[in-house]
Amino acid sequence: GEGGTLRESLKWKSVEHVTMVDLDAEVIKASRTYLPSYSNCTGFGAKVCFDDERVELYTEDFIQWFDDHIGNDICDSAKHEDRKNKNELYDIIILDLLDTEELPEGEAWAEHLYSELFFERIACAVNDYGVVVTNFGESPENPYNGGPEAPMTSKDLESLAMFTKKIEQIQTMSSFFRHTRVYETPVPAFRADWAFAIGMIPDRPFLKTNASDDDMSSEDEEKLALARATDNAMGINDFEANEVRVNLKLRRGLHEKAYPLEYYDGAIQHTYQYPTGGWDGVYCMNPANKKICDIEKTLFDKNYEGNYFESKLNDDGDATSGIVAKQDIKKGHVSGLYDAATSLKLPSKDNIIFNNTLRSHNSTCESENSKPNLDGIYDALPWTRELFDRWNPVAARIMNELDHAVVATRDIPKGEMITDDYTRWDKYSFGKEERLAVLKKWVG
Repeated sequence: GEGGTLRESLKWKSVEHVTMVDLDAEVIKASRTYLPSYSNCTGFGAKVCFDDERVELYTEDFIQWFDDHIGNDICDSAKHEDRKNKNELYDIIILDLLDTEELPEGEAWAEHLYSELFFERIACAVNDYGVVVTNFGESPENPYNGGPEAPMTSKDLESLAMFTKKIEQIQTMSSFFRHTRVYETPVPAFRADWAFAIGMIPDRPFLKTNASDDDMSSEDEEKLALARATDNAMGINDFEANEVRVNLKLRRGLHEKAYPLEYYDGAIQHTYQYPTGGWDGVYCMNPANKKICDIEKTLFDKNYEGNYFESKLNDDGDATSGIVAKQDIKKGHVSGLYDAATSLKLPSKDNIIFNNTLRSHNSTCESENSKPNLDGIYDALPWTRELFDRWNPVAARIMNELDHAVVATRDIPKGEMITDDYTRWDKYSFGKEERLAVLKKWVG
């Protein structure tokens, strides 16, 4: 209610409308009088942010406001589509909820704030490429600071229970978004690091295709895969951008009088990309998570390293026609982790164009020998699927390794080609116009 979040939102040139809902009108009144700097928009809006013409201000309970203005039936496909057509969905929702450690016991309204129903409705209230951000209170310190064998005091056990509950709440939120990231920032006034979760691209059941996999043609399947991959790239591209890209966006996106920011820039954003070890430590103190937590310890086993593949040149020797096994590879062998340590990381928008190219090459070819045979040879590591069902800190911290790792599903003899022969294909799975549309969407 002090106006700080409102002020930071109005600094952006792209912001046309802000709806602010706060429970206590007296807090806003006091902020105007005693904390004027918090709501000062001089130079990029009204003198007092609360009075800016872009702001619609409500002083009432948020849950009641949501039911009255958005509707508790927003996840109904017809209602959602109607609001979407009327431009009544939000691009971004920023929540400053009661901290989870402060929730009163036994109060239904308090428990509702972090419930499955709450996050589902919030996810339904944003646009297709919407973003939801909320605070999660104090961040955990690593519980292993005293060593894994150190006895835990009653205070330690109480803290562990609280942070375990936070992880469960974040996982609940993550089940409604394609991407969820957890980050933290120091708040000197609180004498602690404060945690936030950001959900990108709502994953709403009614937005998924109505056709079953059996009913879909291979072309439709590829189009759907491309659409989902494009959505994913759009949702995560800015969050995973490098420092220079973030700073460039700040310079271009902020009103001149609002730049530079005091407490945020590209270098700080870079620290937000992975959760800290405290989350990892809390998660791994639960014996039920042992299988997942042991992955970190075994990823770079010596069995995983080595030069097992080489490029095969075409007859002219001037282009790669595919990748072949350089030596015999046994079933169960894990490959790709060494590549993760030496690979070039592409921005997400470049990655989607690259993946689209690979998918296009995975099409009808001129001869039987040139058809792709990656399917049935390599698969994702069997335990990675359960890692990505919902957010968990282990997967979030070793995501690059997991993205590269694949396991051989059968013995692969030396000399066998494991990818397409890229010199032998005769059509694209996507037409020229479709490919240009994807490119234009990203590079203009």
